[in-house]
Amino acid sequence: MLQSFFTTSALGEYFDSRLLPTWLLATTTIIIIFLFFSRKLLSAKQELDKEIVGRKQAEEVLLLSQKRLKLLNTILTGVPLGMSIEQIIKNTIKELYRHFPDLKVGFSNIDNNGILTVLHSIETAGNLSLEGYVADLTIAPDYFFTLANGQKFIVENVAKNQCLVSLASDIIKIGNQAILEIPLRDSSGLVGVLGFYDSQPRNWSEYEINTITEVANYLIVAIRDIQSQQENKQIQVELRESEAFLRTLYQVAVARNFDFEQRIQYLLAMGCQTFGVEFGILARVKDNRYHVTVVQAPDNSFYAGYSVELEQTLSCEV
Repeated sequence: MLQSFFTTSALGEYFDSRLLPTWLLATTTIIIIFLFFSRKLLSAKQELDKEIVGRKQAEEVLLLSQKRLKLLNTILTGVPLGMSIEQIIKNTIKELYRHFPDLKVGFSNIDNNGILTVLHSIETAGNLSLEGYVADLTIAPDYFFTLANGQKFIVENVAKNQCLVSLASDIIKIGNQAILEIPLRDSSGLVGVLGFYDSQPRNWSEYEINTITEVANYLIVAIRDIQSQQENKQIQVELRESEAFLRTLYQVAVARNFDFEQRIQYLLAMGCQTFGVEFGILARVKDNRYHVTVVQAPDNSFYAGYSVELEQTLSCEV
């Protein structure tokens, strides 16, 4: 049929029917090659699109990481030497609020009885302040257990959260419908809770969760560092006081112008001052009687030579 067409038509004048198989083979080969490279190009385009999406996601992650590092650096460099724990907490929530102005930021304490108290908070003008809010977490045991065990507490909709059934109405009254809280723990237990709060239900982003988690980790390290500094200062004070006490004690012991009674009198006075007591007594027991030898007292209720039955004193129980 094809041969007849090409033979009888005007095309036949220019087309040799004997070349038909070769022409079909060439055409088929070209089509196959075209389809092959089309698939290759399509596959390459898909891979390129994936790579572009991946790069954009990586850039977004990098940008958010840089933003988070900038926040942490701002908090860190904004802490001068000698700042108290309370000042560091206030400074931290202030910087968090500056980076997340559409959220409330708060720091709470939970005592041994499960009572949560918001100690510090920052919120936009017109929103109810969280500061001073008190909640008994024992009536919401899952909520209490989560924080007490150092786990994040993430709630996108307070009204629909099963852990907060007993507290939901109170929480909503203070303007919170979404909660993101990170507990701060050290070797002694729960130190506090750092939180984000929203007045509307909110799907917390990975960036928000990671940021407040890292800030909480920084904050607990800063608190430990301050506590360690305070402990070291107290140890140094006690060491200096101890050294001064021992020097005075030595001076009294070797003083040539003191007789025995004067030395004891001075030592009793030192003891009263060191331990914060009013009376210092050196006594001896003889014939079931308590005899005062030397006394340091603010009045004359006791005096050297004073004697009383032993059973009338605490010494009889020793």
